[in-house]
Amino acid sequence: MQKHLDTLSNDKSIKELLNYYSSIESSHKIFFSEVSKSVKDFTGKLQNVEESELAIINKITKSTDNDPIRDKIDTLFEGKVGNPFTKEQLEEVYKNGEQRYADKIPPGYKDKDKGDKLRHNGLVYQEKFGDLVIWQQILEKAKQMSEGSEELSIIFITNDNKEDWWLIDHGKTIGPRRELIQEINRETDGKIQKFHMYKAELFLIHAKEYLGLDIKDESIKQVRNITNKVSRQRSRNRESVLDTIDYKAVYSWLKNKYIGCLVEKNTELLLEYGVVDKHTGKVLGFQIKNQVINIDFIWFDLKDYIRMKLLYNFQGAELDEMTFILVARDKKEAIFKSQKAGQKKDIDPLPLGVNVLIGFVENPDHESEAELVILSEFRGTEVS
Repeated sequence: MQKHLDTLSNDKSIKELLNYYSSIESSHKIFFSEVSKSVKDFTGKLQNVEESELAIINKITKSTDNDPIRDKIDTLFEGKVGNPFTKEQLEEVYKNGEQRYADKIPPGYKDKDKGDKLRHNGLVYQEKFGDLVIWQQILEKAKQMSEGSEELSIIFITNDNKEDWWLIDHGKTIGPRRELIQEINRETDGKIQKFHMYKAELFLIHAKEYLGLDIKDESIKQVRNITNKVSRQRSRNRESVLDTIDYKAVYSWLKNKYIGCLVEKNTELLLEYGVVDKHTGKVLGFQIKNQVINIDFIWFDLKDYIRMKLLYNFQGAELDEMTFILVARDKKEAIFKSQKAGQKKDIDPLPLGVNVLIGFVENPDHESEAELVILSEFRGTEVS
């Protein structure tokens, strides 16, 4: 046996095979040693990354917890937000709302087809009754304020343009619905004598003028831009107003008067039509007045225009001139209104840049033949 072992150990091929396996074993040891080192390095780096990410998360969390803007907002609203309705109160609003909407009692009935629901803090809010919930909370606040108090006023700021909030006449917003004024007066035994509604931009303008608040024009313009984006979605409703005979006749008259100039309908803002006069370079605005009972109403509107001129613009440009066109029902009424306007102008002259035109539409029953006839023009000559 020993002889065979000696023979094998002296065999060259066997020696080479043993040496080969010996080198493999050595290489494996080196390989696994390198792998082990790499794994340890990777684990260390991974831990560093995790610690770094954790530090970032903590920093973000700390930053969020100490958000100065959020803190400022919380401070501004502290003590100024009422308590939410209870589940029972909401269910009562929803129950009464069905009948109110069926009878078209404002506000909210224009949302009757909305079906979404929102759950918040264990309460279910039905989207279609959102406006009504707000109104009921206003009434609740009004009753609390009126207890043991003298006559009070309430101001509600909203950019909701729908007719279940606003009294709208021929596309023009007059003020809150009379039903709302009557209801808040009734619910407070007459102690809330004045209920006002403003859109955000108009409220800021009035606050700046009458309260002397430091509100930058840029802030007002930003509010206007946001409002305009929303109003574009509602512009189709106003298109239907601009398609009536009186408005079509005015549009045709403008096109003929300002031949070759830019004359466009203005469905988004307070103007009916805008013109860019290529001869003078002026930007002109036109607002239509029809069914005006008292000529004084025109002077009220033009004074509002002077006070709130920032609201009126055409294609982003401020107006150089504003013209109110009073469209009477017939020639006889147009003559009468012209006389009244002449007397009014002598007492209360028009400011520079504001004009009043008075006329009527001939052949109003035949659209193809309908034509605006201007009987009188009153132009501003004094600086406001």
